[in-house]
Amino acid sequence: MTNLNEKILLLDAPEIPDAQPNFPGSQVNLLPLSALVSPLKVLIPDWQCSPPEPPVHVLLRLLLNGNRVADYYFTTPIDPELFPFEAHIPETHLVQEGVYEVSYILDIGGNEAMAASTPITVDLTAPNFGNPGEPPQFPPEIDIEGITQQYLAANNDEVLVTIATYMQQRACDSIEFHFGSLAAEPVIIKTVHDATSPTVIKLSGAIIREIGSGTMFAFYRLRDRAGNLGQQSSFKQVKVDLS
Repeated sequence: MTNLNEKILLLDAPEIPDAQPNFPGSQVNLLPLSALVSPLKVLIPDWQCSPPEPPVHVLLRLLLNGNRVADYYFTTPIDPELFPFEAHIPETHLVQEGVYEVSYILDIGGNEAMAASTPITVDLTAPNFGNPGEPPQFPPEIDIEGITQQYLAANNDEVLVTIATYMQQRACDSIEFHFGSLAAEPVIIKTVHDATSPTVIKLSGAIIREIGSGTMFAFYRLRDRAGNLGQQSSFKQVKVDLS
């Protein structure tokens, strides 16, 4: 907390411990879906660099986009063990997608001090706007002849499957790749590298042999860092002959 003059104080911004880590190009302080089902924890740093003489009444007003969402009352002296102070934004205030600003005001004995704000992002839409993705792309030889022992022997015992770019693609999205029946669990979960490149999945010979020969369905689902899971993509039928 820094004195600007006798009446104005600049307070440290609140922290949002449940927010996802930020990196270049990421959504700022993205909240996972799991953080939106109960009051969101907000940590308020210690403001008592120069505490007033007790007893003084203190009001902490938690703000979301400048609007009050909760009030907390204290009387000095305030136990230092209380910090960082845990405040909460009711989950009913975060039901719409968008970027919100979290801040607070302190009223210390009638003198108000404003804090810097912390942005948070609420994302409720699965990648590709929730639409099914394009079918996975297999090498042309496999489209014609299927997966064979000869193909695996000649190609490092793997099949390179390409997932085309999709709308809203972001680095650190996940691609849950399924191979086998339409009810199969994902056999590979691949992290998307960036927002503009197709993603290549290495389907190993070990996985293919474990599933066996026959006509297989290959498809995937997209999941973002918030936890939004999209629909099954269009599927690709792939013949496997390991005889």
